[in-house]
Amino acid sequence: MNKYILLTILISISSLRLVGQNVEVMTNTGHSKGKLHVSTNNSNTLLATSGGDLQIKIWELNSGRELKTFIRDVDIRDIHFLPGKNQLVVLEEKLYQFTRITVLDIKSGNTINQFNISNAGLIEVSDDGNYLATFKYDNAKIWNLATGKLLYKSEKKPDYLTFDSSGEKIIFEDKKQAKLFFIDWKTNTTLWSKTFTTAIPGAATFTKKGDRVIVLTSNSMAYILDAINGSELKTIKIPEIFGNHFVDVSQDDRYTFPDW
Repeated sequence: MNKYILLTILISISSLRLVGQNVEVMTNTGHSKGKLHVSTNNSNTLLATSGGDLQIKIWELNSGRELKTFIRDVDIRDIHFLPGKNQLVVLEEKLYQFTRITVLDIKSGNTINQFNISNAGLIEVSDDGNYLATFKYDNAKIWNLATGKLLYKSEKKPDYLTFDSSGEKIIFEDKKQAKLFFIDWKTNTTLWSKTFTTAIPGAATFTKKGDRVIVLTSNSMAYILDAINGSELKTIKIPEIFGNHFVDVSQDDRYTFPDW
C-alpha cells in the first residue's frame, strides 16, 4: 500500500511571511507500484495521480474520494491538468519505441489529442493551455499543444522548468551550476539569471500575479525573487520534510509541497 502526503504551506505574498500550515494525510490504495505523479486542477478541487501500474486516478481533493480510474497501455512519466478544462495532459512512453503526449478527457476517458515527441521525463503546461514544455536533464522543448508543432529547443540543460503567466517566458534551473535562468523563449533571450552560492535551487514557480518567483532550495529555504530582475526580496525557512518540489500554486497564491 502506497501513501502520499499533501503538505500545504500558506504564504502571504502581500506581507511575504509564513502565515500558517495545514497538513493532510490521505491513503492511496489504488496504485500498486512505481513513483507517484500528481497534479491538481485550477480550482484545487480535483487531484490526478499516476503510478507504475499504468493507472491514472482522479480524486475529489477535499474528501479523498476516488472518482475515476483510467488504465493505460504504456508507462506514464508525468501528468498535468490542462488549465480551465476537464482534461489531463499525459506524458507516456513505451521503452525503446516511442514517447508521446496524450490529452485525455477526464469525464469520458476519451483521447482528445495525441502526438509523438522525442525523449522527455517531465512536462509543464502554460496557464493559457497553449504551450507544452517537455524536459529532461539533457534537453528542453516547447510545443504547440493543439498541433504538436515544435516551437523551441533549449541550448541549456534544465533540471526543472516552468512558465510565467503569459506562457512566453520560462524559468530554467540548472543544479550543476546552482543557477536560475529567466528566458524569453520566443526570442531565445536570457532576461536575467541568479546564482545560488549556499544552496542548490530546486523547483520554482511564479505567483498568479506574475510579479514574484518562489524558489525552493536544498538548504530548506524558500527564496522570494522579483520576477522583473531576479533580485532577492525575502527568504523563508521551510521544514525539511517538504523537500524541494512544488505541486501547484492556487488562484489565491497559496503553495502546495508534496513529499512521498
